Amino acid sequence: MQATAIGSNSQTAQSILKTEYNSELSLEAAKALTLRVLKKIMDVTALSGETVEMIEMTLAGDDSPQVTTRFLSEVEVVQLANERDTQT
Repeated sequence: MQATAIGSNSQTAQSILKTEYNSELSLEAAKALTLRVLKKIMDVTALSGETVEMIEMTLAGDDSPQVTTRFLSEVEVVQLANERDTQT
């Protein structure tokens, strides 16, 4: 697994990912890191379902791996952002 960023402010995002990302992160920790990066590079005081859309992509299966995707609801994004804010 690898982390990368493109677009405006990608250098800041890459710097954060370089220091905080590792391939052993759980899915929850990876989502929290994503929100930390987004909050740092976006010009917003708080992340919400209106300012951020997230999708989970997971790879499962040994013989014939399948990619599954799931959009997080606005409620889930807000909950993750709130959890992230209380932990930092």
